[in-house]
Amino acid sequence: MSSVAKSRKSRSAKPLRIVALLQGEPDALSLWTLQALARCSSDLHLVQAFGGPGAGRIERFKKLSKRHGTGKTLLRAMGSLTFGRGFHRHVQQQLDSFFDVDNLRRWRETALPPSILVPGLNAEETADTLENLQPDIIVRVSGGIIRPHIFSRARMATLNIHHGMAPDIRGMASIQWGLVEERADWIGATIHVIDKGIDTGQVLWRGSPHLAPGDDFAAIMFKTHLLAAGAMEDLLGRLSTGTPLEHLYQDVSPADSVYRSNLDIMDWGKLALARGYGKHAAVTLRTAIK
Repeated sequence: MSSVAKSRKSRSAKPLRIVALLQGEPDALSLWTLQALARCSSDLHLVQAFGGPGAGRIERFKKLSKRHGTGKTLLRAMGSLTFGRGFHRHVQQQLDSFFDVDNLRRWRETALPPSILVPGLNAEETADTLENLQPDIIVRVSGGIIRPHIFSRARMATLNIHHGMAPDIRGMASIQWGLVEERADWIGATIHVIDKGIDTGQVLWRGSPHLAPGDDFAAIMFKTHLLAAGAMEDLLGRLSTGTPLEHLYQDVSPADSVYRSNLDIMDWGKLALARGYGKHAAVTLRTAIK
């Protein structure tokens, strides 16, 4: 691009007012996303929730049992206790190293405004905060499902990075499920508009990383998130220069849309023992060859 074209683009770009929603202290993935958002706008605000999900463990277990059955819920709880906690702790340590999380934390302290603290992402205080901020775009950086009274506060849209190829695979742990079920077409990331469904909103971007034989889950997540954060930056840049949101919609109509929740103990065992947490999964070899 010539210097004249760059100058015209710079003059035509209008800073978006972006609000990033966070649950708890940001991890390496979240900090990397925040860095991408900060490059897109000088009018970035952080709304950070420190409250829990709202329901106690017993109430949550009853709710999940009603939805999935008591046996399935118990198997998922056992999987989380026997495999899940250690797995996530190990993956987080790897991602902290890959993304140089200490440097990202220092950057946040110096480059970003203080967070606006709220008790929960779906709390009325959060809705009031968003009403005062009047954001053009809200980005759900971390946390659980957000409700319509929150995501509707954005003038243009509320966006989400889903680690998985939505709407083909929706819900939690989509990339883990891709490894467990050897579905290469589920491994990747999606940027979509948040609506009332779970990962059902209009798709703006989808992409899959280049994998190599021996990549484990942490390496796959690292490569996937690099792509997704870069794509988010590009999309927001296009919106800031006046591209209508509707022009960014992708026509994605899968033959079958699958929803998955947490892995149970048998799924975790398959991922850990037979798949080596991704390292020995045949799906990574097929994707690498492609």
